[in-house]
Parts: sequence; structure tokens; C-alpha cells
Amino acid sequence: MRALQSRQPLVWGATLLALLTLGVFGVWIVDLNRGATEEQPLLNTNYRYFVDETNELSLDYVMAHAPFTSASGTNSIPWKLAYQTYWIKIDFNYTGLTERSIHVITDNPSIDYLDAYHILDGEQVRRRVKAGDITLERLNQLPLPESLAVTLLPDHENQLLIKVTSRDMATMPLWIMSHESYDQFAKSLHLVWGGFMTLALLMAFYSAGVYAYSRQRVYLIYVLAIVLSTLVLGVNSWL
Repeated sequence: MRALQSRQPLVWGATLLALLTLGVFGVWIVDLNRGATEEQPLLNTNYRYFVDETNELSLDYVMAHAPFTSASGTNSIPWKLAYQTYWIKIDFNYTGLTERSIHVITDNPSIDYLDAYHILDGEQVRRRVKAGDITLERLNQLPLPESLAVTLLPDHENQLLIKVTSRDMATMPLWIMSHESYDQFAKSLHLVWGGFMTLALLMAFYSAGVYAYSRQRVYLIYVLAIVLSTLVLGVNSWL
């Protein structure tokens, strides 16, 4: 017990370091959120949606006849916990003179089917993406963090039509980021996740060391809880 009391300054120092680290990560996350919501020069976006409760309407029918409803953003879409299909159309009013690469963050890895179509001038399908977690082939179509890459072409009407079907909640924020901001966002998230894993392992090793010194079984419970929590978070982030 005296040996543990003698280590109290070390424990307090480690606690203060952990709090400082959490504070730095908090500021970093706020900065990432600003990058996700940054305004894009020469680019305005409009959102529309259509709900297909039958899950049977084809792309050609939706493009020609579906009665889309305007929305101020994805928060205005009436998401429901039901097995139905959402068609989301993003109109890009791009006035630039050169091609621009952007990323549309979907940020929902639990969607069964996510089909995206980059449409030019309201009729020409330039690119198709078939993603989602229903099969391994679809699961590997999107990068991490999950996003849809779109190259906006000047002197054309650029649209992104997204078809989402899921038995879970299909809510998606659909942040629009430049290619450079997305690269920074992805690297930062990977660094944050790696830092969390490192901190968790250090906590597990520290608890194991305390157990080896004091032989109090409660520290084995700490080690087991940390390892299992880390495994659960890791599996959930990849599924």
C-alpha cells in the first residue's frame, strides 16, 4: 500500500497528461468539423429527395418521373427506421472554369445498399458506385472515412443521385469537402484512432504491471475490460 501511495505523483501526472491529450484531441475534432462544413468557392448545392416505399423503382423511372421534394439539407429528409428506399439528389451549381474534385461524406457504414450516380446535364450517367455492407464486394467500394468522390465538370449540370436502402436507420449527413480537406480529414481520423488504441494499450499494460506488483485481482478485471472494449470498438468501426 505504501508503495502505491509513493506512486501517487506519477498517477496524477499521468492523469493530467491524459486530460491534456483529450483537450488537444477535442480542439482537433472541432477543427475537423469546421473543415467538413467549409464553404466551397464557386459552388452552391441544392438537395432534393424522394422516398420509394416499394423498393422497386428503377433509375430510369426515378430520373424521368419521380416527384422529388426540395430540402434545406439532409436533416430535412424524413428518415425512418423502415425498409424503404431513399433517393437523394444533390444539384451542384458549379461556376468554375476547370474540373474540381470533391468528396461527399456519407458517414453511415451500416447501410445495406448505397448506389450513387454522377449525372451530367440531367441525363448522362458519367459514373456509378455500388456500395453498402450487404456483400463484401459492395463493402470494399468506399474508402475510409466513407465518401463518394465526384469530379465536377465545368459548363455542365452536375448532379449526384444517391439511392439508399437499409433495414437500419439510413440517416446520412452528406458533408461536401474538397479533395485536400478530405485527405486531411482521413489522416486525422486515422491518427485519432491510432492514438486511442495506443492509450488503451498503455492503460492495459499499466494495469497489468500494477497487478504483477500488488497481486490484486481487480487490476486483471481492468485489463480485461480495456481489451474487450477496444475489440468491440474496433469490430464496430470496420463492420
